[in-house]
Amino acid sequence: MKRIRGLKKNNRWWLIDKAFVSLFITGMSIELSHVGAGLVDGMMVGSFLGPDALAAEGIAHPIYSIIGILSGMLFVGMQVCCAQELGRGRLKKVSEVFSITVYVGTILSVIMTVLTVMFSGKLAILLGAAGKAEDIAQMASEYISGIGIGIPAIVLTAIFGAALQLDNSHRIVVRGAVIEIATDIIFDVAVVYFNWGIFGMGLATSIAAYANLLYMWMAHFSKKNINLHFVRPEFTPAEFIKMLGNGTDKACVRLANTLRPVIVNRLIIIYGGTAAMTALSAQNSYSGFLNALSFGIASAVSVLTSLFYGEINEEGISEVVSFEHKMIAFVC
Repeated sequence: MKRIRGLKKNNRWWLIDKAFVSLFITGMSIELSHVGAGLVDGMMVGSFLGPDALAAEGIAHPIYSIIGILSGMLFVGMQVCCAQELGRGRLKKVSEVFSITVYVGTILSVIMTVLTVMFSGKLAILLGAAGKAEDIAQMASEYISGIGIGIPAIVLTAIFGAALQLDNSHRIVVRGAVIEIATDIIFDVAVVYFNWGIFGMGLATSIAAYANLLYMWMAHFSKKNINLHFVRPEFTPAEFIKMLGNGTDKACVRLANTLRPVIVNRLIIIYGGTAAMTALSAQNSYSGFLNALSFGIASAVSVLTSLFYGEINEEGISEVVSFEHKMIAFVC
């Protein structure tokens, strides 16, 4: 990230505007990579596996928000902390924050994968596959298992993508998102061709997430001049808890996005049946796209304001907020 202090006012505004748009596109790409994979799954399941399978996919859809509770708290907390340290010019501390987040994210996501796969049936029922939907509970369970295998990749992709925003590697994140969606399409077609069922659809999404993570990893660490490195973090528990506190708002949003569809799923199944659940599945994909737009703006604001906070640059923060209002008006 380039500093703006000392530049003429017009140049400062231009740099902030350019950085904001770049961060907006990158943040939106992080969110769309997973939303897009879910949208592709919905289209393929509805077209080739039938309405019951699409209803099962809709019931299982909140699994993405459950995963997002973990990834959101980690990567938002990391991003805010890293931006502040970057503003203070403490590059070694930036790598320390990045490293501890990746280490903790890996451990927690692996544990989450084991639990998700082991208890996928109970999780499907908890998400709404009960009552009239007992016949599709098995399909929802299978889809959750397929997605569960990719939890480490989904979490680490979000963390890594957020970190690369701070290292002027926006293009890597955008390309990674494209690779993830393209890979998901290719493997979904293979699933349909070989008749691997709805578990295969979930597994295809997981494979696509690993492809994205592998690309970003190789593309970043193959560069010569990078600021982000894996180091031994000198981080106290209090510092880490404080970092996580920066991501609690994102975690709360994800929690709300989990609880709302769980309640709605049960009401839809009871009063609307499978056909209504199928329609809700399509609506979930559209809502995910809108959430990606809002997340892109929020991500850009979070990074830039944290950066200028670290610099103790009130004017920079004011200019970021001013451009944020313009961007919101434009998007709306």
